[in-house]
Amino acid sequence: MKSIKNLLAAGALAIAGTSASAISLPESTFFAGFVWTMGAGPGLTVKYVTSNAPDTAALSGGVSYYFENGWGADLGFTYNTCTLSATAGYDFLQNGFQFGVGALANPYCLPF
Repeated sequence: MKSIKNLLAAGALAIAGTSASAISLPESTFFAGFVWTMGAGPGLTVKYVTSNAPDTAALSGGVSYYFENGWGADLGFTYNTCTLSATAGYDFLQNGFQFGVGALANPYCLPF
């Protein structure tokens, strides 16, 4: 049963990523940082964020590696500042709510 849930979560992320690429969102970007999921503990994450505009909310989806529990796949919401993002969502592989913070690739905030 768990393998079916893993397969469905991976498929949902693949479809979401393909759809976002097909739509060609001009302000989308990637996010890399630290994550904590209830029940899975701390880890590292990489997320696709639908907008990199400063001081805005966006949707996110990504994969995480937890130091004690292996891999995770999540969907959630992101709030972007100029160079940092905070995320909140649900990890479907670890079955828990997730919170994260990290750096955002944002050309709007380059110092030059």
